[in-house]
Amino acid sequence: MKRNLVIVCFCIMTLAVISCVKNSPSISFTPSSKDFTAQNASDLAPVSALAIQLDRLAKETVLPITPYINTTPSAIDIENRNESHEWFDRNIVIMEANLDTEGVFSQRMLVEAVDRMGRIDLRDDRIAYQVRAANPEEAATIAGKIGKYINRRNINRLSKSEKAAFTDFLKALQQECGLTPDGIFGLKTAGCMSRDSSVIDIHQLTSKIVYPETPRHAAYIVPLAVIDKDPQAYYKGFDSLETVKQNAVDPKAFADMATQGAGFVAFVYFFDRVDPHRPFCLRIGSYQKKSSGTAGQQWHAAPGKWPVVVETFTIDKASKGSLYLNIFIKDGRSNRCISSHRLQ
Repeated sequence: MKRNLVIVCFCIMTLAVISCVKNSPSISFTPSSKDFTAQNASDLAPVSALAIQLDRLAKETVLPITPYINTTPSAIDIENRNESHEWFDRNIVIMEANLDTEGVFSQRMLVEAVDRMGRIDLRDDRIAYQVRAANPEEAATIAGKIGKYINRRNINRLSKSEKAAFTDFLKALQQECGLTPDGIFGLKTAGCMSRDSSVIDIHQLTSKIVYPETPRHAAYIVPLAVIDKDPQAYYKGFDSLETVKQNAVDPKAFADMATQGAGFVAFVYFFDRVDPHRPFCLRIGSYQKKSSGTAGQQWHAAPGKWPVVVETFTIDKASKGSLYLNIFIKDGRSNRCISSHRLQ
């Protein structure tokens, strides 16, 4: 019931936005990759804001919402989306926007969302949709839904001032529709509300994963002796991130513990997805960003996933010199160091 109320509320809001769309089709967008104009979400053109909301609904797999928002399964293509995962949009860059002569609005946007663990969902999203007048059958369905949810029980939930404002709204609407302006909601009033309603047709909506050239990540070193006390707490991927952070050692502590034969475990958490076609590896050596030193195994990320690399290493010979954990990723035929972390 709660979900239905939320969807209906969104649809009523959508109809309000549509009325603005008809009056304000202009939009500001990014003309080039080096020219960005920051805007608050509330300042976006209605057509653009609506495109973002439709994109979110598609990712939450609640579309279509008949008769308000219509589409077909073949029109929506979202790569590797897990609808049970909760994401929060953090940044949206509108790359292209266009309203054609047929009334179809298209928008391309780079969307960055984040989850509670800091993992980043970076996507290239494109949508094409059209706002049109509801046909008689759709208008009748909308009237029925309005009548279902605007009932005495829901009206009684309003405060005294809200009821007064709603009654005034009904009277004005009834007057405009040629009905008796008594402020009482009924089937005729519902039909009047839906008379000039509009609906949305989504022609195409795609969402493709973007793999950054340099994926964001974090590295931690934990003494093996600490992990051996409770191994299960450390080897659960991102679910172990907080435990690893709490028990990681800094360069000074590492230097004090790095005696011959001492064991440590390196954890590298990638917050961006890593391109599965670009292998990466860890190296431990005396020089920053150098490929010399002890190399770990070569890793490939699973498509659409956020890898967590765990490698154990042992100090062969105690040294007070510099020691670095260097992370390399394949760039064509060569390996590029994407970060260097000082161990001691």
